[in-house]
Amino acid sequence: MNKTPLYLGSVEEAIEAGQLTIWRENFWTNVACRDAIEAEISKCYDGAYLDTSCVGKVVEQFGQERVQFVLANTLRELDYDGRFSQRNMNWGQRINIPPDKRHNCRFVVNTHPAILDGFISAFRKEYPEPQQAMTGQHFQG
Repeated sequence: MNKTPLYLGSVEEAIEAGQLTIWRENFWTNVACRDAIEAEISKCYDGAYLDTSCVGKVVEQFGQERVQFVLANTLRELDYDGRFSQRNMNWGQRINIPPDKRHNCRFVVNTHPAILDGFISAFRKEYPEPQQAMTGQHFQG
């Protein structure tokens, strides 16, 4: 499992705190998590059905907290897309995602929204409680 701590500060906060290296590692781990979600969905979707066991595989690799963060970020970045359920959109709004117009778009899961919505619903069913770090605490390095 990837042990990179989730950094909840913005890039500007990281620079101010002298934690840019930590922020960068976190950013590239978010990108890798996005890639893993896309790869698992690709493997587990047969054209009509998504085998939701793929959710657990990504969580094993990156942890619940990071998968939750990447999924919520994706929902926020794609908030204009009406193919996500309102329940999932509301869930995504409750997760603390620091605004960053230059970087957050880089770890948006790029798969069909209807299939991704099923993945997110399966994630929320399997992991119903948001992780503690989602309350807005910043990584203290």
